[in-house]
Amino acid sequence: MNLSNSEMGLIAVGCVAGGVLYYMRRPSEHFTWEELTASTTADQLGLDNTPDLAARLNLIKLAREILEPIRAEFGAIRVNSAYRSPEVNEAIGGSSTSKHMLGLAADITAYDYPNVTNDDIATWLWDNGYNMPLEQVITYEDTTHLHVALDLDSPPREEFLVHTYEGTYLPWKPS
Repeated sequence: MNLSNSEMGLIAVGCVAGGVLYYMRRPSEHFTWEELTASTTADQLGLDNTPDLAARLNLIKLAREILEPIRAEFGAIRVNSAYRSPEVNEAIGGSSTSKHMLGLAADITAYDYPNVTNDDIATWLWDNGYNMPLEQVITYEDTTHLHVALDLDSPPREEFLVHTYEGTYLPWKPS
């Protein structure tokens, strides 16, 4: 779903003002600001994990155009990590080029896991991702989450990878 200019304007005004619109409006129908910016690492270390205006607008697009379609197909999903401030990203050992710092990525898990696996979601994205501004999908052999990243460029990159137990990234295709 694309945002109209008037929606973007209202969101931007609310975000810049730090006021009522930011706290009242959800980034999408089923996702809240709290779950897209939550960080136990930030809480534990006392780090600020508040996204700037650009990251907030990216999170809206991520939620509406990537996360909502996944939710519509597979039911509720848990956002393990979406926005990370540079300080939070460094504290967890994230990549210095992580899209999380721009509000362009989320690590997710289906609430119906293990009945709905990372491979199930990745396969669906492989088959249906052409309808989404999808940059990257990473499955992990050693965790229960799936990484999805939004691409602001057109056409999107649509890179599918698997992170192996050995710590390498290899191309991924549905089996």
